[in-house]
Amino acid sequence: MTNERNVRPHWCAGLARLGIAAVLFLAACARAETPRITPTPFRLRLIVDASMAPLARALTDAYAKYRPNAGFAVEAGNARVASEGLFGGRADLALLGLEPDPGPNGPPPWTRELAWEAIAVIVHPQNPLTALTVPQARDLFSGARSRWSDVGVAGLGDILLGVREEGDSGRVSFDKQVMGTTRLSSNALVLASLDVAVNTVAAQPSAIIYAPASRLTGAGAPKVRALTLDGVPPSFEGVATGAYPVVRPVNLVALAEPSGELRQFVAWALSNEGQRVAADLGYVPANQMQR
Repeated sequence: MTNERNVRPHWCAGLARLGIAAVLFLAACARAETPRITPTPFRLRLIVDASMAPLARALTDAYAKYRPNAGFAVEAGNARVASEGLFGGRADLALLGLEPDPGPNGPPPWTRELAWEAIAVIVHPQNPLTALTVPQARDLFSGARSRWSDVGVAGLGDILLGVREEGDSGRVSFDKQVMGTTRLSSNALVLASLDVAVNTVAAQPSAIIYAPASRLTGAGAPKVRALTLDGVPPSFEGVATGAYPVVRPVNLVALAEPSGELRQFVAWALSNEGQRVAADLGYVPANQMQR
């Protein structure tokens, strides 16, 4: 008859050995590295209206945080140059402040509104003028009124008139919504960059020009004052309600409906998160337009 006292220790020792083996096995598994799946990097080519470059930078930076594998090659020029670059195949997507023109034989491009903004008429802070009607603005920019005294401002002499170059989207909007068929004054200074235009007004009490309202606020913005037009300031509410008379769109434009990674970027830009980026820079998101 087997001695029970001799069997039990052997049985316990076997279990102990199995327990040690299991612990060693689990420890070895814990030390094994879990395979990492690295997202495949990709790069999107953007061409942007130069006056909207800060918005493009903010959108791409925010998206890169959302999708760390995203990369962007960004080219900037005035709206006409950006539109030509898109139709010339230099970009996957354009950010434009006007309606794109594919030419007489081109198919209509894919377009979505991202936001809107006011085109403000601005003067030096020392200029006491605070308001114009659209007809008065037309008279000033056509040269029909060439002295500040013509609009009730004393002591500033002749008006120093500035305009942007042809192909600038702000000029396109201003010409269409203010000038109509009236020609701009031949004495106007044509200022090729938005920074030069705004800084000219900041430095010259007799100067007046138009500029996108989104570039007039925030840290480091030049000290200028925006006038009301037809009694409405170039504010968020003025644009959102349609009361302010001079605005431009911010359009996302592609040659065809986006697919793949481009589709995902566009969907993000049009989402609440992307719209918030635009609002933070002074634009009125398309989803808040009341029209």
